[in-house]
Amino acid sequence: MLTLTNIREWLEGMELGFDFYYEGKLDSKKEKSLGVYQLETSNVPHVALGGLANTRYKTKPISLLVHWDMYHDHTEKKALELYSKLERLEQFNLNDTRVYYVELLNNEPVDVHTDDTGIYERVIQLIIYYERKEA
Repeated sequence: MLTLTNIREWLEGMELGFDFYYEGKLDSKKEKSLGVYQLETSNVPHVALGGLANTRYKTKPISLLVHWDMYHDHTEKKALELYSKLERLEQFNLNDTRVYYVELLNNEPVDVHTDDTGIYERVIQLIIYYERKEA
């Protein structure tokens, strides 16, 4: 099972150039931050024909918030840099979990304008497909 903490720690280890990494909530809204959130979806759980015993993978829907600075172009560039790195990922291990695929849900980071303090933000939505392990 993958948790938001697992995802945040994995992203921190990628040395992406963010000063701060958060999961669940960006409390202080510091510049050059990356927030990791559960993406709200209406997807039903994936269960293979034949039941759970035949199900080989699970999914983790994630939303990444790039909270960068007061310049639209800087924020866009940083978000595109992260998007490009995610786009090039192939199968890998995240801790002791095999990740098969990272599906990006938009063709580029989505501009969500500024927060209350004027910091520009972009969102990257994705689904991580990973190996299901017996509980």
